[in-house]
Amino acid sequence: MQTDLDLDNCDKIERIDNIVSEINEMRVVEEIVPTIGQHIEKITSRYKSEIDNVFTIIKDTFDLEKWKKQKDSILDFSIAEKGFHYLNVCRRIHISFRNDSTLVINKLREFIREFSNVVQIEMTQCFTVIKQYENGNKQEIFDKASKLLSRLEEISEIKVKYIQVFTCFQNQRIIEDWERELECYLTDLSSEMTCLNAGENTDAVNNKLLIAKALSKLDRFLKGKKYNDIYSTSQHLFLNTTSDRGRQVIEDINNFKYEHVSNDMITLQTANQVGQHLFVQAKRVL
Repeated sequence: MQTDLDLDNCDKIERIDNIVSEINEMRVVEEIVPTIGQHIEKITSRYKSEIDNVFTIIKDTFDLEKWKKQKDSILDFSIAEKGFHYLNVCRRIHISFRNDSTLVINKLREFIREFSNVVQIEMTQCFTVIKQYENGNKQEIFDKASKLLSRLEEISEIKVKYIQVFTCFQNQRIIEDWERELECYLTDLSSEMTCLNAGENTDAVNNKLLIAKALSKLDRFLKGKKYNDIYSTSQHLFLNTTSDRGRQVIEDINNFKYEHVSNDMITLQTANQVGQHLFVQAKRVL
């Protein structure tokens, strides 16, 4: 019996199991052919060993306690998908020797459920950090956006390519829920940007621009308006407003209207690079 019974050959298990069962029925002639028992045992043992090896691979690859200690490790869900098919075959045909296929498949399901829960929490935390950004580490929110994108892409791939795996997810609508979440915040952010651009709070505008830019990484999950649309429109308006204010400051300086200059200089100094450039120009005029 030279057939491999690895994860890629679950379609051969039933045929091999039938052969092994037929071979074991030959034990009735053991009294006539005493040596036949050891040959039967050798074949049965090898068959059992190959099945058990696959079970071990599945259990070791998707060990929940081990994964909790290194959650950033890359998981190969093609193995999980093949594992489900393999284990289901073993359960369906009532394989000819006692095995723990039911236990292994339950552990695998538990792992996938826990994975989906942990990922959901991680994504929510990333999104919260991005939305709450205020004059902090710019790179952090871009890293969080990249992480959020990576998880959404990973889940999307699982949903399409690994159907058995995805059926174990706690939330079967996780992609749709995140699409809705992103769309809702896009609407809120757009309204906030409109109000802020009409005001004087350049710090807040800069913060929201950075948030929009970071979240534009996720635009492929939006069907209508994109975060990059908000970023481009608001940035253009902000640059124009900042430039107008800079020109007004220089004009006020030239006209000795110093009572207007102070506040506008502070606004320019805390604005974007264009504003800071105009601030330097205004200082030279002074």
